[in-house]
Amino acid sequence: MADKLRFSGWSTIIATWVGIAGAGVGGWTAIEQQQKAIEGEQRQAQKEFEQAEKEYGQQERQFLAEVKTTYIETFKMFEIFNRSDQLAAREKIYDFIREPAKQNLKLNDVFIFFDFFDALQICVINEICDEYVATELFKPYAEDVWKVLQDDVAMYRKETNPKLGIGVEWLALLTPSPPGEEAVSTEGSAPSSAAQP
Repeated sequence: MADKLRFSGWSTIIATWVGIAGAGVGGWTAIEQQQKAIEGEQRQAQKEFEQAEKEYGQQERQFLAEVKTTYIETFKMFEIFNRSDQLAAREKIYDFIREPAKQNLKLNDVFIFFDFFDALQICVINEICDEYVATELFKPYAEDVWKVLQDDVAMYRKETNPKLGIGVEWLALLTPSPPGEEAVSTEGSAPSSAAQP
């Protein structure tokens, strides 16, 4: 009987140590698996970060290329604005602005001037030309002419062509914003992209 109790006591002790050892091995295995899982998550996070960084770099390069292109197109419009036909029409319009009583302004000169601004508006709205640069370069001309001719243009629109001078009006009323922000009309709320050619 005493032997049975002794064996029973030893078997309990052995079972306890086996349980402790098993728990230790199991715990160590669980910790090792958890460590591997954490390392796998870190590697995956690093890969995702590197991919996101690569994509951001590509997007930034593409954006800068697009900005450069819009600047180039805007300066091409500036070259057109300084062609001889444009300069001659502009000179006649400005002569009329200075001394309206002494000048006979021809519709052809007005059409040449206005057609340029219609083309500029389309170029900006379609994001081919840069809005900020276009505003800086051309807005003073549009404002000068619009102040003097807006009543005549309104009358002509009612009688003949409802779209005459929309580009000049659009730019004259546009408030320039720094690059990256939308310009807005001085009449209020609508961004320039809302204007239609």
